[in-house]
Amino acid sequence: MLSISSKRAVAGTDARQDLPLIPRQQTFLITCLDPRVDPSFVLGLEPGDAMVVRNAGGRVTPAVIQDVAFIAFLGEQMSPDGPLFEVAVLHHTQCGQVSSPTR
Repeated sequence: MLSISSKRAVAGTDARQDLPLIPRQQTFLITCLDPRVDPSFVLGLEPGDAMVVRNAGGRVTPAVIQDVAFIAFLGEQMSPDGPLFEVAVLHHTQCGQVSSPTR
């Protein structure tokens, strides 16, 4: 786990400054926050390829819908004639959310 000082050091760099705000693949991926799930590995993604939202169970919640709408708005402002976003939901086996009584 990164210490606070390590996080500040990383945050203070411009390590990802060269990446586009709008992902190269115009993909918005929703997946589970389970640490066993690595969407970059599963889908062969590199930094800057897709926007990724992780939550319990990879659920499409009202907050996620707001995020998708905001990103679509930004995309339209930056590239009015550009391609639309694809939204993908990536689930996995043995998800703890499946057995949750609040799903």
